[in-house]
Amino acid sequence: MTNSILELCRKREPMPQLSVKERINNFYQVEIGYSEEKLRSEASRCLQCEEPPCVEACPAHLNIKKYVFEAREGRYRDALGTILERLPLPATCGRVCPHPCEDACVRYTHFDPISIRGIKRFIADQLMEADWYPKVETKVEERIAVVGSGPAGLTVARNLALSGYQVTIFDSSPDLGGMIAQVIPHYRLPLKFPGKEIEEIKKLGAEFRKGTLGADFTLNSLSDQGYKAIFIGIGTHGGMKMNIPGEDLQGVHEALDLLRDIKLGGTLPQFEGKKAVVVGGGNVAMDAVRSIRRLGADVTLVYRRSWEEMPAGKDEVQEAKEEGIEFKILTNPTRILGNERVDGLECIQMELGEPDASGRRRPVPVEGSEFRIPADFFIEAIGEGPESEALKSMGVELDKRGLVKVDDNMKTSIDGVFAAGDLVSGPGIVIEAVAGGLRAAESIDEFCQSKRGK
Repeated sequence: MTNSILELCRKREPMPQLSVKERINNFYQVEIGYSEEKLRSEASRCLQCEEPPCVEACPAHLNIKKYVFEAREGRYRDALGTILERLPLPATCGRVCPHPCEDACVRYTHFDPISIRGIKRFIADQLMEADWYPKVETKVEERIAVVGSGPAGLTVARNLALSGYQVTIFDSSPDLGGMIAQVIPHYRLPLKFPGKEIEEIKKLGAEFRKGTLGADFTLNSLSDQGYKAIFIGIGTHGGMKMNIPGEDLQGVHEALDLLRDIKLGGTLPQFEGKKAVVVGGGNVAMDAVRSIRRLGADVTLVYRRSWEEMPAGKDEVQEAKEEGIEFKILTNPTRILGNERVDGLECIQMELGEPDASGRRRPVPVEGSEFRIPADFFIEAIGEGPESEALKSMGVELDKRGLVKVDDNMKTSIDGVFAAGDLVSGPGIVIEAVAGGLRAAESIDEFCQSKRGK
């Protein structure tokens, strides 16, 4: 997208000139430094479609046509208000959303799509010092508990606080924001985000309690404290294992844990001058390879399916290639080699067979195609799962994957308990979790109103 605003404003610096800290924070970081004239010029490219396909493609159905028009007119406050109607995280999504809206843009057929994400980011950044919401004048009596401060939980909290409910957000981590605050690398989302969005929710009267989930924290204990409805949005923070020989060797890491240590300043392995292999094809895998590259490693990504089936965002894949990441596609690890620590990886070539349950062609090993990759580190990024056993013990019904079962209104098997986000749908993108939070907030409001009338 060479004509998009983001491409015009991309700032890159050569890795050898940067310290390790600078690599983590700044290398290939996109900076919005364009003028209002350029912003309005980009917004003017919008065709203002009668039935905008971008709106349908956006999981949260933001009124893109309206806020792009308001941006074109220079009415940034109005544009932000339009965005905030359905998205409490405009600065964050303006940086990390894989923009399915742009993929649906009519202009994408023959030209570059409108840079919808870039426009959203610009609008939010213009008003970072302003108050985003009007003061809530009318209060209602019900208290609502929100468990988890990720995108779904923040959306529920924001919408219910705007409606006058007394909302308390509980989170086990001292770092609010869920995985968007704890895992997404600095170069995509600096530490100050989603801090602004959270502060604006606090101004609405929502209370945040950090580090509060423990053995004595149950759905019954929340009900006993007087909460009339409970929302669960704890995400999928558990990494999955390949279950192949050698996973117990030193040098094997789970991508989510590693990304948390990088983002939050934990103890990191010495990657400088080493060889690292990351297995996976999603956005977490891309975050891992690009972060480890910044730490000085020679990085290879191994993925068992084809380029077309790789779920990571196209921008992320392209930028990983530009940063020198080696890709081995249609390749599957079968054994991690080494004595006490990793010194290589045994792999086999794959070919695509018949479609599986997901509709994608099943990868099948090619007999006699085994080969080895030298490696000092092996990082698993093959997916994330829920840590939901505690919920099961509390009576919440789960599916076979450990995800929470809900109906169309995001209600769980327990009356008055709702859920949304990755805990319900499986790992997804931020805007999908926001969409689930929007539906849950509406259902909680309807639930409380129905109880109020009895």
